[in-house]
Amino acid sequence: MPGERYSHLFLPGPSDVRDDYSSPRRGGEEPRLRVQDRPTHARDVIQRLRTAWANATNRQAVAHADRHGVYLEFCSEPGFDLYLKSLEARRSGIRLLNVKTEGDGENEITRATVYIPQSKSAFFIQKAIAYANENNPPKKDGTTTPKNASLINSIGDVRAVILESSFWQDAVARIPGAAPDWVEAWLSSEDLAVFERFSTLCASQGIPLGQGRLTFPERTVVLIRASRAHLNALTGF
Repeated sequence: MPGERYSHLFLPGPSDVRDDYSSPRRGGEEPRLRVQDRPTHARDVIQRLRTAWANATNRQAVAHADRHGVYLEFCSEPGFDLYLKSLEARRSGIRLLNVKTEGDGENEITRATVYIPQSKSAFFIQKAIAYANENNPPKKDGTTTPKNASLINSIGDVRAVILESSFWQDAVARIPGAAPDWVEAWLSSEDLAVFERFSTLCASQGIPLGQGRLTFPERTVVLIRASRAHLNALTGF
């Protein structure tokens, strides 16, 4: 087995292990949010959510993937923040799994990978509908704000996950092509049962595993010999 440094593929999965994320900005700062036209932005976000969900489920159908949920990628407006704390609802099984920023200044975009169970497909759509039609209780000065305004105003785009931006943690040029190569798979749990399920999934896809594994708090690292097609299959494409 090669002794070189391996590429990283972060494979988050729904689990009961705490794995919190916070904004890369300093604590206590108000998020940078674009002022949106409420009805227009609500319609746009709802349409993007529906399209992203349809694309994600269609990919699974084509790949014959037996999954209980989908991964969506939420993106901020360029130069503004994504309201991360409202992208997770653990009691509903919705998990914020991965957060990345690209660019800087006015071009900075935050991307968040979110796992959503099939049974909660309308969760964020309902929040956008409430944003369009309902207000929070009036403030002391009598002014009101739309429900879920911080979350919905922060969403610039929603799409089905993309391997390069949603899961791959190394340079894009190092993603294997048609020929399999050794890469690291990082599982979001140290639970042996999670590793065993991943091993079974790899076996079903014809993906060899390296010998042994490394465990850290809330993480397991295992080597897999995979092609790009294999990685797409593992991440639900």
